[in-house]
Amino acid sequence: MASEKSWLCYARDSFKLVCVFGYSVEPTLKGICVWVVGTENLYDYHREFTSVCTSVMNNWLTKFGAIYNLIDLRNTSHIHWLIELGFELPPDRQAVMKDGSVFQYFYKEK
Repeated sequence: MASEKSWLCYARDSFKLVCVFGYSVEPTLKGICVWVVGTENLYDYHREFTSVCTSVMNNWLTKFGAIYNLIDLRNTSHIHWLIELGFELPPDRQAVMKDGSVFQYFYKEK
């Protein structure tokens, strides 16, 4: 059985909701499966968001050893963000969905 945790992230200066993020732990797999859903406010707080992500990611890597998930290849801004954070996106680890969309596996290990 997987366990899940999630958080809301607000901007300090305005208390606007920036994103919701979290992870799931599957006991049979190494690490955690992460996810984030941003609001329109994310664009106004990109720099702060990346800083917080780096801190949270480093904490999770220390605790769990690995972070992973899949991302839709059409989501180019998020792929750039993952690369900026140091994630690996191996080209041989893609999944084609029934509708033809392609998802890319990404991961980072400690």
